[in-house]
Amino acid sequence: MTTPHANSLPHELTRRKTATERVYELLVEHNQRWVDVHALAHVGGFAAWRSRVVEARELAARDGSEIVWNGSVKDSKYMLRPTRLGRDAMEHAEQKALF
Repeated sequence: MTTPHANSLPHELTRRKTATERVYELLVEHNQRWVDVHALAHVGGFAAWRSRVVEARELAARDGSEIVWNGSVKDSKYMLRPTRLGRDAMEHAEQKALF
C-alpha cells in the first residue's frame, strides 16, 4: 500500500539537498567541462553561489577531484577535474648531470 506522499519523495529529497550539494552535483554531471556562473547561481543561489563553490571544493577533495576556475572575470566558469598528480607536462623538471 502506498501513501499519498510516496510519489513526492524523490522531489522532497532533491529539495532538502543543500545548495553546496546541488552545486557539487552539477559539477559532477559536467565533469571536466566548464560550467558558467549562471548555471551555478541557478542551483547554488544568486548571491551565494561563490560560497557554495568554495564549500564544494571540500567535497571534491574528498572524492580525489578539484574544482578549478578558468581565470576570467568577464566570462567566469568552473570545472571539476581529477586532482593533478605530479607535474604538468609543460613544466620543466631539473635533472642533475650524470657526469
